[in-house]
Amino acid sequence: MRPITLLLYAAIYLTNTAFGTVDTAKWDAALQSWAQQLPQDPSRAANALQEWIAHPDTNRFPALTGQTHLLLGNSHYYRGRTASAVQHIQRAVYWFEQAKDTLLLGKGYNNLGAIYRLQGAYDSALALYEKAALLKKQQRDWQGMIRTLTNMGNVYNQRGYPLTATNYYLKALRLSDSLMEVQSAATLRLNLGILAKEQYRQQD
Repeated sequence: MRPITLLLYAAIYLTNTAFGTVDTAKWDAALQSWAQQLPQDPSRAANALQEWIAHPDTNRFPALTGQTHLLLGNSHYYRGRTASAVQHIQRAVYWFEQAKDTLLLGKGYNNLGAIYRLQGAYDSALALYEKAALLKKQQRDWQGMIRTLTNMGNVYNQRGYPLTATNYYLKALRLSDSLMEVQSAATLRLNLGILAKEQYRQQD
């Protein structure tokens, strides 16, 4: 065996001995578990999730790393730490891009857009939602498209453009009805009803 090959095996052995290999199945299970527990205990979730991305081997698994940053961003957001939330979700988007996982990338765009919308950064939010909508269309992810169109309607509603907001809500509603997404359809009808009442009051 060549000396360079021996050195390579030695490096792999030392790395795995010093740091341990990443158990991706356990990591994925942890993500699923903390995604459900996050709203109830964001601080504990953040501590647990931070341990996964602190591992020196995580860069080999960009999709899992991105999902961890996404949940960390949400945990910070629940605790009112908006700046940290944005940083982690931006990192999530970066890792999803590295993984070339367009489904997760669309999710990252929607999450980051939601925070920008709540901050009043409407142009930045819309730019992200438009990227998400393009990905959802390519993937034929119509449930994801419903959420994205609704998000875009919310932005225009908050900006004071009720007619544009109504158009996006109606597009989302047509999709919801075609897919029999009852809960989404009910929310959209509520939004449309509120907008209609506001417009009626302005005309009165």
